[in-house]
Amino acid sequence: MKLKGNELDRFDRCPFCNSDAVDVWYYDVADGLHMADWRYQVKCNDCGAMLERRSLDEAESAWNRRDYIPSTPVQEAIVSEKASRLNRHQKSIIVHMAQRSLKVSEVARRLEISRSKVDTALFQIRKETGLDPWNFFDLQELYQMATSEVSE
Repeated sequence: MKLKGNELDRFDRCPFCNSDAVDVWYYDVADGLHMADWRYQVKCNDCGAMLERRSLDEAESAWNRRDYIPSTPVQEAIVSEKASRLNRHQKSIIVHMAQRSLKVSEVARRLEISRSKVDTALFQIRKETGLDPWNFFDLQELYQMATSEVSE
């Protein structure tokens, strides 16, 4: 079922594409052995970014979290230094990972390379930047770095 009204107003714009076309769905994942086990899924209708949590408060907190906001020259220098370690191929993979909701197989299909090459590049990105591209929030920071470098 889809959230409406005031409950939906608790959620900010998409952290990847800044779209306000964000929906929140909740559903029961009971397996017949346990009581109802609700899940909340937040999804951007424009770029497909998505996350799922067990409670509405957890979903709201995770979606609205904005870690990447360099506010001091030192933070900006650290972000810039990490971004300079990424090559064009790695930046392309980061952008596609963000656009395809962390789905490695879809990234490989879109870039017409094998999944193992995408995995290898993701491991290199993690090693070089210290950020995990399989983690939603780390990918958000990597995406900001990749797109800011592209636009400069």
